[in-house]
Amino acid sequence: MKERKIEFSVDTNSKKMKLTDEQKNGINKTYNDIGLVLNEIKKYTNNGELEIGYSETLMSSLENYTCDMLKHLNYSNVLEREKEERYTRIRSLNEENRELRKQLGEKVSNEDVREKVKNLYNIIRDWYNDEGFEYISDPSFDYNGTFVGGFSCYISGVCSTDEELKEKIKKLINYGFVFDEKSKHLLLNTKNIDLFQRFILERFPSATFGEIDSRCDRNNKPILNGIKVYISNLDEL
Repeated sequence: MKERKIEFSVDTNSKKMKLTDEQKNGINKTYNDIGLVLNEIKKYTNNGELEIGYSETLMSSLENYTCDMLKHLNYSNVLEREKEERYTRIRSLNEENRELRKQLGEKVSNEDVREKVKNLYNIIRDWYNDEGFEYISDPSFDYNGTFVGGFSCYISGVCSTDEELKEKIKKLINYGFVFDEKSKHLLLNTKNIDLFQRFILERFPSATFGEIDSRCDRNNKPILNGIKVYISNLDEL
């Protein structure tokens, strides 16, 4: 059983529409207005230059005249009706696909789920280690299937040699992170927090963030221990 994709039908209604004199006059005027805008666009296109402000004026005028034409043809009501029909079909399809996922989930054994969860965690952990960070504490999946974990900001534990540690630090410094020179830990500051969150979002766009863990090192400097991360879209893994 496969999830159905959304399909849009073509309107084959051949019913005639009678136009009033007011509609015909409005259509002719709007047609001329659209023609003037298109001629301006063509002229500046041929010249190869068009001021940004003037181009926005032309596009805005074209959009307004097109909307006027749709109103003269009584088509704006058709668009609203079609939009509502599309939303209705999409809602129905989403409900059907959610039910399908639920049925498929019920057919999977608990041991299969265990292996899948382990694989998902390993994907996140391996990527995090490769980027230079140490570990993810208390990894879990909540009732919605969102991955939750405390992403450590330490790096020394994933480096087997001093040279490797220097390379990891250099890579992260190039990204913009600020380290304490002595302890080689990330300093607790707004820049590091913002960079860390951006760093996670580049890999997992659905990620959101919770509490920030920090401490002071031996020299009483505030150090960033880690940040709680929530990843809701597991298709990003």
